[in-house]
Amino acid sequence: MDIDFPIIAVTVYQDRARVTRRNTVELEVGTHELTVQDLTLLLDPDSVRASGEGTARVRLLGVDVRRTFFTETPSVPAADLKRRLQEKLDGDQVLQDEATLLDSQLGMLTGISEHAGENLARGIGLGRAKVADGDALLSFVGAQHAQFSGRKREIAVRRRELAAEIKVLEMELKRLAGASPRERYTATIGLEVLTDGQFALELEYTTIGGAHWRPQYDLRLIEGVGEPRVELTYLGQVQQSTGEDWPNVDLTLSTARPAVSAELPKLSPWYIQVYEPLATRRGGRDRLRRAPAGATKAALDEGAEMEEALGGEDMFMAAEPLQAEVDVSGAAVAYHIPRKAEIPADNTPHETAVRVLEFRPELDYLTVPKLIDEVYRRAKVVNDSQVTLLPGAVSLFHGGEFVGRATLPLVAPQEEFETTLGIDDRITAVRKLVLKEVAKQFIGDRRLIRYAYETEVKNLLPRPAKVVVGDQLPVAGHEDIRVKAEEIDPPPTGQSEQGELTWELGLQPQESRTLRFEFTVSAPRNQTLVGLPED
Repeated sequence: MDIDFPIIAVTVYQDRARVTRRNTVELEVGTHELTVQDLTLLLDPDSVRASGEGTARVRLLGVDVRRTFFTETPSVPAADLKRRLQEKLDGDQVLQDEATLLDSQLGMLTGISEHAGENLARGIGLGRAKVADGDALLSFVGAQHAQFSGRKREIAVRRRELAAEIKVLEMELKRLAGASPRERYTATIGLEVLTDGQFALELEYTTIGGAHWRPQYDLRLIEGVGEPRVELTYLGQVQQSTGEDWPNVDLTLSTARPAVSAELPKLSPWYIQVYEPLATRRGGRDRLRRAPAGATKAALDEGAEMEEALGGEDMFMAAEPLQAEVDVSGAAVAYHIPRKAEIPADNTPHETAVRVLEFRPELDYLTVPKLIDEVYRRAKVVNDSQVTLLPGAVSLFHGGEFVGRATLPLVAPQEEFETTLGIDDRITAVRKLVLKEVAKQFIGDRRLIRYAYETEVKNLLPRPAKVVVGDQLPVAGHEDIRVKAEEIDPPPTGQSEQGELTWELGLQPQESRTLRFEFTVSAPRNQTLVGLPED
């Protein structure tokens, strides 16, 4: 018998989904076949499993999966779209036929007016017609021409509207591409019922593609009374085109990769051989092709016998599975959404909130005035939750203001991550070249040039701020060029071998600091240098 098995739960992976359908049926003693139709064409037949429990004693005999073909697509949304599209196309064809008829009628009017004009002129000359007859003819032809032309304009306007409507429906159908094939899978579940009663039967299968999810985040810096805090909203963006809508389902987002083989990798011998012409090695190649694969397959357990005695008439018992099912999850993380979700098979992203996390950030400001005068607000955050943050896009907010986008790396619990929170104009950093001096005298055969830069950093915030300033000294790229750092005031907090300088400044409200560094460049006077500062 056919049974309606609604989808009650879905686990979405990175490139597929595991779907669970369930229904409770009244069963009588005997052998039954329950048929579940209209299953997605993307399901993996090898993944289909049946299980259940109830007051009835039931033995699962197996699940048979086969393709079913239809004259029309079985998907209700896709079928409705196709019907509406066909109605629009038929309506457009009617208008096109009418426009063709109007063209023919306008041609006939033109022919009538030409022949009638010649006959009318001849009739007036012979006294058989009057001028008034000509006026009546012209009025008739003009009225008919205006009527037909006006209708053609109306048809043109309506056809343009229909073309836009048809395009929209075609795009909707394209989005529902997974639902449109005129074939589906049908699953037939064999049951042997030993005692009457109710039985909650579940059917579970995995789709091959057609569904995926990816993490997305909203990160909001909240400042005001007390210490600043960061609110991170963890979102899951789910997208599916399996041809099956998921209405009001329990949704789980998993990082597991069921497509990856659970077999351990095993190396084969790595041979290095002498090259042989094709004619010489063909026989050996043929022998290799005929060699047997030698693969083995474990026998499947056909099912265990049920216990002979029952503890009670209404006792719930798990159904006996046809074969054991192994769940290899490894270090995967699964997120169970606490509320029901509705994900239609429209191949568009649907966001669902995973959870909201709150952190106490360490705020500072970063600027590299050599590249850009702006000062960026930065937050360093320790993930003190038990949630692993997967890589994903982050929308950044300062209070209610959107300040930009960033990317979050993989962040494990107790791991630190940092992110920018946009530009803050209340801290300024201005860099200037204050000295460029070429020595008037040569040192041996070498020319010496001295440079000095100053950067003024000012805190206009009503509170103290930690500002990290980055700059750099040039590095000699040729053995004849020498670069020497001279005065650096104040001394940098850090200096790399590549000449990068870092200052960490603690500025009080309205306080400003000036950073200055000097360096000299010397090279043979007959060489032209590239990369010297211009200003």
